[in-house]
Amino acid sequence: MLESFAPEAPVLDFGLPGVDGLRTCDEIIRRQARRIDCVMLKGNPTEQLVLDARESGIRHVVRKPIRFSELQRLMEALTAGIANNATDLNE
Repeated sequence: MLESFAPEAPVLDFGLPGVDGLRTCDEIIRRQARRIDCVMLKGNPTEQLVLDARESGIRHVVRKPIRFSELQRLMEALTAGIANNATDLNE
């Protein structure tokens, strides 16, 4: 799928079948050879996971469940270029 689709701000769950969201984001970045703004969803993110996500270039780790309106606000901020740090919206 990454051969034909170049997402600008993918929303990934941390727990994906057979791989985690960190590795998936790393692979998207590697294949696109550019920085992208990934958003990762996790039921109970730890502080270590947030640090690992930042190292992978993921700026936003969001606690599930998330309201669609909150996700929409975050995505609008990303596309407007005003989101500037790692955030847990539901803390």
